Amino acid sequence: MGRGRGHDIECTSQSLHARPSTDAYAHQRHSYDALMAHDAVANERHARLSANQPLSNARSPSRSTLGTVVAAVTLILLALWLALVLAGAIAATTIFPTARETPLSLEGFETFVQADATQGRMLIAGVLVQSVFVFTAQARLWIALVAVSLIMVSARRKDCRRTDHLRLGASVIALIALLFGVFWAQPQFAVEETAYRNAARDGQLEVARALKPAVDAAHSNASRLASVEVIALLVVLVTIGGTRRD
Repeated sequence: MGRGRGHDIECTSQSLHARPSTDAYAHQRHSYDALMAHDAVANERHARLSANQPLSNARSPSRSTLGTVVAAVTLILLALWLALVLAGAIAATTIFPTARETPLSLEGFETFVQADATQGRMLIAGVLVQSVFVFTAQARLWIALVAVSLIMVSARRKDCRRTDHLRLGASVIALIALLFGVFWAQPQFAVEETAYRNAARDGQLEVARALKPAVDAAHSNASRLASVEVIALLVVLVTIGGTRRD
């Protein structure tokens, strides 16, 4: 009987010694389960935030590529437009000084040239420059229409900024100056210059000299419009360069 009682005391002691290890395992298991549940909740919250992210902050690659291509084409067209505006001025500043120093003899203009050699050279230089202006005006007109149309489409976006409206306004001003130059200033200059040239070829020196101020006035009108066109295009190019997006 004493032996049985001793066995019971030993079993009880073993169970008391084993219980702390069981409780520690349960506590560790509970902490692990809580940590895994916390991670699962955090991952689910992150997934929801990613799914609800605005489209403006995550644009599709195809849309971004299309916008880049349109911006590049627009910039190239505007650069060509500006280059053609300056081409006439560059040709004029090159031809006229050269013509002043060039010996000149042209059939039909001998009398005019002998009476006023400087004006004779200027007359022939004007004939040369006029062909440059006519060529560049036609090319500028087509390029301008396409470029301004692209800028108008870009300015109608919902996320357009103040610089987009400034770019549109400057491009419209440049287009208006170009249209006035092509359909008003250049035809006016052509009429005045043709009358002046015909009088010089016919040897009517006094008539030619009387027509010269009208030619100069028409030339000044065309130059002012070209200056407005150049300044407006520079504003357009600056606004494009200042709002480029990464």
